[in-house]
Amino acid sequence: FSDKGVTLSSDRVPPDAVEGMIKRGELLVAQVGGRGAIVGVIQCEVKGEGVNPGLPPPQDGNGARNLLAEFAMLAVRGVGPGQPVGKGIGAVLVRAAEAHFRGRG
Repeated sequence: FSDKGVTLSSDRVPPDAVEGMIKRGELLVAQVGGRGAIVGVIQCEVKGEGVNPGLPPPQDGNGARNLLAEFAMLAVRGVGPGQPVGKGIGAVLVRAAEAHFRGRG
């Protein structure tokens, strides 16, 4: 642990699990300039649909579904050699994950 959170220095997700996430389209990736080096990734997983007791029901008439989804495994790195994180990449990925889920219902 550190004042910035938890830092892991080993592979914790088996490569076959990552391959499955890629095949299911669960990973959003941040790249420098949109096509450059990967600087962040977040997993976006839909858990199901239906009534979630912790959430209000969807508003009638707008066609919205009650989608239960989560994002996990947010990871970022500096955008260049010797450049620390803290440039807002994680925040951009979280907003992208939220928008991704809103787009699905």
